[in-house]
Amino acid sequence: MTDTIQVGKPFEYALSFRHSFQKEVFFPDTSSQFAPFQVVAQRFFSTQTTNQVSLDSAVYTLLSFETATRQTLRLPVWTIDRGDCTLVMSNADTVFLNSTLLGVKKPVLQTDTEIVPLRSQINFPLILLITISILLFVAGIYLLFGDALSRQWQLFLMFRRNRDFRRGLLRLSRETAGTKGVENIEKALILWKTYLQRLERKPFLTYTTKEIIDNLPDEALAEALRQIDSVVYGGQASVDLKASLEILRNIADQTYQKQREAFVKKTMTTQNT
Repeated sequence: MTDTIQVGKPFEYALSFRHSFQKEVFFPDTSSQFAPFQVVAQRFFSTQTTNQVSLDSAVYTLLSFETATRQTLRLPVWTIDRGDCTLVMSNADTVFLNSTLLGVKKPVLQTDTEIVPLRSQINFPLILLITISILLFVAGIYLLFGDALSRQWQLFLMFRRNRDFRRGLLRLSRETAGTKGVENIEKALILWKTYLQRLERKPFLTYTTKEIIDNLPDEALAEALRQIDSVVYGGQASVDLKASLEILRNIADQTYQKQREAFVKKTMTTQNT
Protein backbone atom coordinates (compact mmCIF):
# COMPACT_ATOMS: atom_id res chain seq x y z
CA MET A 1 0.00 0.00 0.00
CA THR A 2 3.08 2.20 -0.36
CA ASP A 3 6.01 2.36 -2.77
CA THR A 4 8.76 3.37 -0.37
CA ILE A 5 9.59 2.34 3.17
CA GLN A 6 12.06 3.28 5.91
CA VAL A 7 14.08 0.99 8.13
CA GLY A 8 12.19 0.10 11.30
CA LYS A 9 9.01 1.99 10.40
CA PRO A 10 5.74 0.06 9.92
CA PHE A 11 3.87 -0.01 6.63
CA GLU A 12 0.81 -1.91 5.34
CA TYR A 13 0.57 -4.68 2.78
CA ALA A 14 -2.84 -5.68 1.36
CA LEU A 15 -3.59 -9.19 0.02
CA SER A 16 -6.82 -10.06 -1.88
CA PHE A 17 -7.89 -13.35 -3.47
CA ARG A 18 -10.89 -14.08 -5.70
CA HIS A 19 -12.12 -17.66 -5.89
CA SER A 20 -15.14 -19.88 -6.33
CA PHE A 21 -17.61 -19.52 -3.49
CA GLN A 22 -17.41 -23.31 -2.97
CA LYS A 23 -13.73 -23.23 -1.93
CA GLU A 24 -12.42 -22.70 1.55
CA VAL A 25 -9.47 -20.33 1.71
CA PHE A 26 -6.67 -19.96 4.26
CA PHE A 27 -4.55 -16.80 4.39
CA PRO A 28 -1.08 -16.76 6.02
CA ASP A 29 -0.93 -15.65 9.65
CA THR A 30 1.91 -14.27 11.76
CA SER A 31 3.56 -17.69 11.98
CA SER A 32 4.12 -17.76 8.19
CA GLN A 33 7.29 -16.69 6.43
CA PHE A 34 7.25 -13.00 5.47
CA ALA A 35 11.00 -12.59 4.88
CA PRO A 36 12.64 -10.14 4.56
CA PHE A 37 9.85 -8.47 6.55
CA GLN A 38 8.48 -8.95 10.06
CA VAL A 39 4.76 -9.00 10.87
CA VAL A 40 3.58 -6.79 13.73
CA ALA A 41 -0.20 -6.89 13.10
CA GLN A 42 -2.86 -8.35 10.80
CA ARG A 43 -6.48 -7.63 9.92
CA PHE A 44 -8.83 -10.01 8.10
CA PHE A 45 -12.05 -8.94 6.37
CA SER A 46 -15.29 -10.84 5.92
CA THR A 47 -15.75 -12.79 2.71
CA GLN A 48 -17.78 -10.98 0.04
CA THR A 49 -19.56 -13.11 -2.59
CA THR A 50 -21.04 -11.84 -5.86
CA ASN A 51 -22.30 -14.11 -8.69
CA GLN A 52 -20.73 -17.18 -7.05
CA VAL A 53 -17.32 -15.46 -6.86
CA SER A 54 -15.95 -14.78 -3.40
CA LEU A 55 -13.41 -12.15 -2.38
CA ASP A 56 -11.20 -12.58 0.72
CA SER A 57 -8.88 -9.82 1.88
CA ALA A 58 -6.35 -9.13 4.60
CA VAL A 59 -4.05 -6.26 5.55
CA TYR A 60 -0.71 -6.94 7.25
CA THR A 61 1.38 -4.38 9.08
CA LEU A 62 5.05 -5.09 8.35
CA LEU A 63 8.50 -3.90 9.42
CA SER A 64 11.83 -4.16 7.65
CA PHE A 65 15.31 -3.85 9.05
CA GLU A 66 17.07 -4.79 5.82
CA THR A 67 19.22 -2.24 3.97
CA ALA A 68 18.63 -3.58 0.45
CA THR A 69 17.29 -0.91 -1.92
CA ARG A 70 14.64 -3.24 -3.46
CA GLN A 71 12.68 -5.63 -1.24
CA THR A 72 10.13 -8.07 -2.69
CA LEU A 73 7.37 -10.13 -1.07
CA ARG A 74 5.12 -13.00 -2.23
CA LEU A 75 2.65 -14.70 0.07
CA PRO A 76 1.00 -18.14 -0.13
CA VAL A 77 -2.75 -18.76 -0.06
CA TRP A 78 -4.25 -22.24 0.43
CA THR A 79 -7.56 -23.38 -1.03
CA ILE A 80 -9.49 -26.53 -0.09
CA ASP A 81 -12.02 -27.99 -2.50
CA ARG A 82 -13.50 -31.46 -1.90
CA GLY A 83 -10.60 -32.48 0.33
CA ASP A 84 -7.89 -31.26 -2.07
CA CYS A 85 -5.52 -28.53 -0.79
CA THR A 86 -3.94 -26.24 -3.37
CA LEU A 87 -1.20 -23.66 -2.84
CA VAL A 88 -1.53 -20.39 -4.73
CA MET A 89 1.25 -17.77 -4.61
CA SER A 90 0.41 -14.09 -4.83
CA ASN A 91 1.96 -11.76 -7.34
CA ALA A 92 5.36 -10.40 -6.35
CA ASP A 93 5.27 -6.84 -5.06
CA THR A 94 8.29 -4.63 -4.53
CA VAL A 95 9.00 -1.67 -2.27
CA PHE A 96 12.00 0.65 -2.31
CA LEU A 97 14.02 1.64 0.73
CA ASN A 98 14.12 5.36 1.43
CA SER A 99 17.50 5.62 3.18
CA THR A 100 17.96 8.61 5.45
CA LEU A 101 21.72 8.15 5.31
CA LEU A 102 22.10 9.36 1.72
CA GLY A 103 24.23 12.49 1.53
CA VAL A 104 25.47 12.11 5.12
CA LYS A 105 29.19 12.55 5.41
CA LYS A 106 31.15 9.59 6.68
CA PRO A 107 32.01 10.23 10.32
CA VAL A 108 35.63 10.57 11.28
CA LEU A 109 36.69 8.51 14.27
CA GLN A 110 38.75 10.22 16.94
CA THR A 111 41.16 8.32 19.13
CA ASP A 112 40.83 8.46 22.89
CA THR A 113 43.67 6.78 24.75
CA GLU A 114 42.74 7.96 28.22
CA ILE A 115 42.78 5.02 30.60
CA VAL A 116 39.49 4.52 32.37
CA PRO A 117 39.69 2.68 35.71
CA LEU A 118 37.41 -0.34 35.88
CA ARG A 119 35.51 -1.31 38.98
CA SER A 120 36.79 -4.54 40.44
CA GLN A 121 34.38 -7.44 40.15
CA ILE A 122 33.73 -10.18 42.67
CA ASN A 123 35.06 -13.54 41.54
CA PHE A 124 32.11 -15.67 42.65
CA PRO A 125 33.43 -18.97 41.22
CA LEU A 126 36.70 -18.52 43.13
CA ILE A 127 34.84 -17.64 46.35
CA LEU A 128 32.63 -20.72 45.92
CA LEU A 129 35.68 -22.92 45.33
CA ILE A 130 37.45 -21.56 48.42
CA THR A 131 34.28 -21.99 50.53
CA ILE A 132 33.84 -25.61 49.42
CA SER A 133 37.53 -26.32 50.09
CA ILE A 134 37.28 -24.86 53.59
CA LEU A 135 34.12 -26.85 54.33
CA LEU A 136 35.75 -30.07 53.11
CA PHE A 137 38.85 -29.35 55.21
CA VAL A 138 36.76 -28.64 58.32
CA ALA A 139 34.69 -31.78 57.70
CA GLY A 140 37.87 -33.86 57.39
CA ILE A 141 39.29 -32.42 60.60
CA TYR A 142 36.01 -33.11 62.39
CA LEU A 143 35.89 -36.72 61.17
CA LEU A 144 39.45 -37.33 62.32
CA PHE A 145 39.57 -35.31 65.53
CA GLY A 146 35.92 -34.44 66.20
CA ASP A 147 35.59 -36.40 69.45
CA ALA A 148 38.88 -35.11 70.85
CA LEU A 149 38.07 -31.51 69.90
CA SER A 150 34.59 -31.77 71.41
CA ARG A 151 36.04 -33.20 74.63
CA GLN A 152 38.63 -30.43 74.87
CA TRP A 153 35.97 -27.79 74.24
CA GLN A 154 33.76 -29.12 77.01
CA LEU A 155 36.75 -29.24 79.36
CA PHE A 156 37.57 -25.66 78.44
CA LEU A 157 34.01 -24.57 79.23
CA MET A 158 34.17 -26.33 82.61
CA PHE A 159 37.50 -24.61 83.35
CA ARG A 160 36.16 -21.20 82.39
CA ARG A 161 33.05 -21.58 84.56
CA ASN A 162 35.24 -22.61 87.49
CA ARG A 163 37.52 -19.63 86.90
CA ASP A 164 34.55 -17.23 86.77
CA PHE A 165 33.14 -18.74 89.96
CA ARG A 166 36.44 -18.33 91.83
CA ARG A 167 36.79 -14.73 90.68
CA GLY A 168 33.25 -13.87 91.71
CA LEU A 169 33.63 -15.51 95.11
CA LEU A 170 36.93 -13.73 95.71
CA ARG A 171 35.43 -10.35 94.85
CA LEU A 172 32.50 -10.87 97.24
CA SER A 173 34.72 -12.09 100.09
CA ARG A 174 36.82 -8.91 100.15
CA GLU A 175 34.22 -7.08 102.25
CA THR A 176 32.35 -9.17 104.82
CA ALA A 177 31.67 -6.57 107.52
CA GLY A 178 28.67 -4.33 108.00
CA THR A 179 25.49 -4.19 105.96
CA LYS A 180 27.43 -4.42 102.69
CA GLY A 181 29.23 -7.49 104.05
CA VAL A 182 25.96 -9.30 104.84
CA GLU A 183 24.78 -8.60 101.31
CA ASN A 184 28.05 -9.90 99.86
CA ILE A 185 27.86 -13.06 102.00
CA GLU A 186 24.33 -13.75 100.77
CA LYS A 187 25.40 -13.20 97.14
CA ALA A 188 28.41 -15.47 97.64
CA LEU A 189 26.19 -18.25 99.02
CA ILE A 190 23.83 -17.95 96.03
CA LEU A 191 26.81 -17.96 93.64
CA TRP A 192 28.19 -21.11 95.31
CA LYS A 193 24.82 -22.91 95.19
CA THR A 194 24.32 -21.95 91.55
CA TYR A 195 27.75 -23.29 90.59
CA LEU A 196 27.24 -26.56 92.49
CA GLN A 197 23.80 -26.94 90.93
CA ARG A 198 25.38 -26.86 87.50
CA LEU A 199 28.15 -29.27 88.46
CA GLU A 200 26.01 -31.82 90.29
CA ARG A 201 22.80 -31.27 88.31
CA LYS A 202 20.87 -31.03 91.56
CA PRO A 203 18.63 -28.15 92.76
CA PHE A 204 21.08 -26.74 95.30
CA LEU A 205 19.42 -23.31 95.07
CA THR A 206 16.31 -24.74 96.73
CA TYR A 207 18.19 -26.87 99.29
CA THR A 208 18.33 -25.95 102.95
CA THR A 209 21.58 -26.21 104.87
CA LYS A 210 20.59 -29.65 106.14
CA GLU A 211 19.82 -30.89 102.60
CA ILE A 212 23.15 -29.57 101.37
CA ILE A 213 25.01 -31.42 104.16
CA ASP A 214 23.07 -34.58 103.29
CA ASN A 215 24.34 -34.35 99.69
CA LEU A 216 27.85 -33.12 100.62
CA PRO A 217 28.68 -34.61 104.00
CA ASP A 218 31.59 -32.60 105.41
CA GLU A 219 32.00 -31.27 108.97
CA ALA A 220 33.93 -28.16 107.91
CA LEU A 221 31.28 -27.37 105.29
CA ALA A 222 28.48 -27.84 107.86
CA GLU A 223 30.15 -25.42 110.30
CA ALA A 224 30.79 -22.87 107.52
CA LEU A 225 27.17 -22.96 106.39
CA ARG A 226 25.91 -22.55 109.95
CA GLN A 227 28.09 -19.46 110.45
CA ILE A 228 26.88 -17.99 107.16
CA ASP A 229 23.23 -18.67 108.10
CA SER A 230 23.72 -17.02 111.50
CA VAL A 231 25.04 -13.88 109.80
CA VAL A 232 22.60 -13.74 106.87
CA TYR A 233 19.42 -14.83 108.64
CA GLY A 234 20.22 -14.30 112.35
CA GLY A 235 22.07 -11.00 112.14
CA GLN A 236 24.92 -12.33 114.32
CA ALA A 237 28.49 -11.16 113.84
CA SER A 238 31.17 -13.67 112.96
CA VAL A 239 34.91 -13.28 112.58
CA ASP A 240 35.32 -16.45 110.50
CA LEU A 241 33.27 -15.48 107.43
CA LYS A 242 36.26 -15.32 105.09
CA ALA A 243 37.35 -18.71 106.31
CA SER A 244 33.83 -20.00 105.76
CA LEU A 245 33.84 -18.70 102.20
CA GLU A 246 37.23 -20.34 101.70
CA ILE A 247 35.69 -23.66 102.73
CA LEU A 248 32.87 -23.15 100.20
CA ARG A 249 35.46 -22.48 97.51
CA ASN A 250 37.41 -25.63 98.39
CA ILE A 251 34.26 -27.77 98.28
CA ALA A 252 33.37 -26.30 94.87
CA ASP A 253 36.90 -26.94 93.56
CA GLN A 254 36.83 -30.54 94.78
CA THR A 255 33.46 -31.09 93.12
CA TYR A 256 34.78 -29.50 89.92
CA GLN A 257 37.80 -31.81 89.84
CA LYS A 258 35.61 -34.89 90.41
CA GLN A 259 33.23 -33.88 87.64
CA ARG A 260 36.12 -33.13 85.28
CA GLU A 261 37.72 -36.53 85.90
CA ALA A 262 34.38 -38.30 85.53
CA PHE A 263 33.73 -36.52 82.22
CA VAL A 264 37.15 -37.46 80.81
CA LYS A 265 36.73 -41.07 81.87
CA LYS A 266 33.26 -41.27 80.37
CA THR A 267 34.26 -39.78 77.00
CA MET A 268 37.34 -41.98 76.72
CA THR A 269 35.25 -45.08 77.47
CA THR A 270 32.68 -44.07 74.82
CA GLN A 271 35.40 -43.44 72.24
CA ASN A 272 37.04 -46.82 72.86
CA THR A 273 33.68 -48.54 72.56
